[in-house]
Amino acid sequence: MNLANIHKTVLENMNAAVYVRDLDMNIIYMNKAAETLSGYTLPETKYMKCYDVFGDRPLTCRHACPAEKVLNEKEALVHHEGKMTNRGGDTHKLKVSISPVIENGLTVGSIFVLEDITKLEVIEKTHVKTLITLEKEIENRKMAEQTATSANHAKSMFLANLSHELRTELNAIAGFSELLIGKKMAPTETSKGYFEKISKSSDRLLLLIQNAIDLSKIDAGESTLFKEKVNIDLIIQETLDSLAPKLLQKHATVSIDIDPDLLELCVDKSKFLKILANLLTNAIKFGPENQTIVLTAKLFEISWMQIEIKDCGIGIPPENQPDIFREFYQVNCERDRKHGGIGIGLALSKRLVELHGGSIGFQSELDKGSSFWFKLPIK
Repeated sequence: MNLANIHKTVLENMNAAVYVRDLDMNIIYMNKAAETLSGYTLPETKYMKCYDVFGDRPLTCRHACPAEKVLNEKEALVHHEGKMTNRGGDTHKLKVSISPVIENGLTVGSIFVLEDITKLEVIEKTHVKTLITLEKEIENRKMAEQTATSANHAKSMFLANLSHELRTELNAIAGFSELLIGKKMAPTETSKGYFEKISKSSDRLLLLIQNAIDLSKIDAGESTLFKEKVNIDLIIQETLDSLAPKLLQKHATVSIDIDPDLLELCVDKSKFLKILANLLTNAIKFGPENQTIVLTAKLFEISWMQIEIKDCGIGIPPENQPDIFREFYQVNCERDRKHGGIGIGLALSKRLVELHGGSIGFQSELDKGSSFWFKLPIK
């Protein structure tokens, strides 16, 4: 078996491109893969330099790295990366190995082995993009799961609080009704008190259910505005009249400051009353006895109005403030249950304000009070 023939057969059938050049940068050998890569046959390169064939002078030139290092140091250079542009104008990214050809102790040329990694690089980039996409998808799913878990927890807390609130009011209605029926009491001051408690519990029960229904309608996109012109003084007074029993119970007062230039605004009256009542109810509920709540209404940027309600209450801890308008959210279950509520008042107010094209916000300091405001277009 002829060893020279074996070497030639191996070279000609290699996937990697192989060529040999002398010290004058003339190509003296190319295998089939090198001809395919460059677009030239060996006879066509007779009057060409190797850098003209493989298109990258720094890769092949004797006086430039890395070929210079191989020739000078007589050591092979493995897996150097470079680029070449072939005869057809196609650019290929290559992994290059260069070895010196040494005869009688002298370097007489170099052998270049070129591995075309263009397609491999494209595949790697595609894989990287795929991995990035998958990582983002996994992250999005994790966030979605966390959001769903948080929402489920909030709904569970909501149902627990709703059950507690409904049970409290229904027990009051049932209990006092049984007393009245069992004793067959004639109208007295005592029975009058029972009737008042039944009435209060019924009103509160109706309010809880109505708030939940209103929030559900907004979420379903079924809530419609019926705007009308209202007098700002009268609608504020109407709200305060409806809250008079709560104010009396806490011995609280409301100081009102209305901009004299703010006379009318165009809103959905029932929804506006609900916004105002919810914010004032919180100010009363979470404030101390004998406090003075400050309500200001003023023109804002000509076509807007702003109402602000300041209380002297317990305030909201900083860590709870980002979630204060979230549905079913309560700052502290024990605290909120003590004062009553199911965690939808502020969420509903925010939705109603936004339904009018407005915005709502607040500032709060723990143990010093809160200031809630909302802005609405006048027309």
